[in-house]
Amino acid sequence: MAIEKTSTANLGFQKANVSNTSATDLENLRVSQNGPNLVRALSNTSFIGLTGDFRFINGQLQSLAFQIVNMNENEARRVGFWTPRKGIT
Repeated sequence: MAIEKTSTANLGFQKANVSNTSATDLENLRVSQNGPNLVRALSNTSFIGLTGDFRFINGQLQSLAFQIVNMNENEARRVGFWTPRKGIT
């Protein structure tokens, strides 16, 4: 969704600017030329998925609550919920 929002036809990569290449193989690392546009598009993307709402607030993915489910063969039984504020209930 974020890539579609950026309308980017060319997803090119440029060589990374690495100052110390003696310790690792970072000189072969490539950086997306469209990185800033993708970050901006991801920050403004929201939808409802399998785990609930997907959205960023202040650059952080928000997880308001998770439903805890016990799966037994073909049967699902709700056990409770987890929220950042109250933990497991």
